[in-house]
Amino acid sequence: MKKRIMWSALALLFTFSMGYQVSSWAQAAQARRAPEKMSDLFEYIPKSDMDALRALGGDRPARVLNIGGKYHLGVFSLPYEPRKPRAGEPLSSFYHSEVSEAYFVIRGSGTAALGGELENPTWDDSNSRSVKVVRGPSVNGTQKGFKTVKWSAGDTIVVSAGVPHVFGYEVTEKAEIVRVVVDPSKSIQLQSKPELTSR
Repeated sequence: MKKRIMWSALALLFTFSMGYQVSSWAQAAQARRAPEKMSDLFEYIPKSDMDALRALGGDRPARVLNIGGKYHLGVFSLPYEPRKPRAGEPLSSFYHSEVSEAYFVIRGSGTAALGGELENPTWDDSNSRSVKVVRGPSVNGTQKGFKTVKWSAGDTIVVSAGVPHVFGYEVTEKAEIVRVVVDPSKSIQLQSKPELTSR
């Protein structure tokens, strides 16, 4: 009889504790309300737009969008032709003071020069097209103490603001890169469709 009373008490205690736990979970879930809908913004960039930009050459914006009024997000086409670095030649490089980037290698292979320091750093002209449309505020100089990183199709390299870099330091095989830019200062101009004219 005592065993039965003890087991009944334990079962009752277990049931009570589980009920309390489930109630706590329900209250916690209710307290975490879903955020309000931020916007209806989405963007489709057809392959034809990227192909047309790639044919023009250079780092060109396919789209630069205002994301919830908080930052700009840009998608760029960045093609590279094969090139070798010249032995002994100083490496002219830059970093972005505000912009962080992700480089997605679609095709090709090469080597990036990443990190280190810039010798004799100077600000880019803030009125230049490059700053306003492609790079955001940037600093140029001679890159010293960098690391080389080989890349090929399927690779992704992320470069934070303030990191000197030359993505196409060496290009061993014609390359197609998609460059994605996060611009919290909103310094790069908005672009709703690609400019399909050469400059």
